[in-house]
Amino acid sequence: MRPMSAFSVVKAVRALFLFKCLVWVLFGVIFLIRFRTPMAPFLACLLFINALIFFWLAWVIVRRKAWIFYFSAAFLVANIILTVTDQMGIYDFIVLAIDSFALAALIWKRKDILPG
Repeated sequence: MRPMSAFSVVKAVRALFLFKCLVWVLFGVIFLIRFRTPMAPFLACLLFINALIFFWLAWVIVRRKAWIFYFSAAFLVANIILTVTDQMGIYDFIVLAIDSFALAALIWKRKDILPG
């Protein structure tokens, strides 16, 4: 079996980040439609901000800069912690699996992804 190159790992992580962006936008829209509370717009805004950060990370991860790598890892850890501390349902497990896989791929190939 041929080992994955650093570029293919970055492409896989980029695809996961874009997928996560779509998931969070979808969750935000569903949240706005289904919940009619005063806090709904604020919480949906947080979901959209999360989506925007994942979208941004998807495009800058290919630059192979140390601060982008560490920010991506920290952002994934924060999302994992927030997912685990919430009520766990099937969607939470899916989000947790995707975040965990992306974090594991980043850590596994960090020497190939980080510059120098």
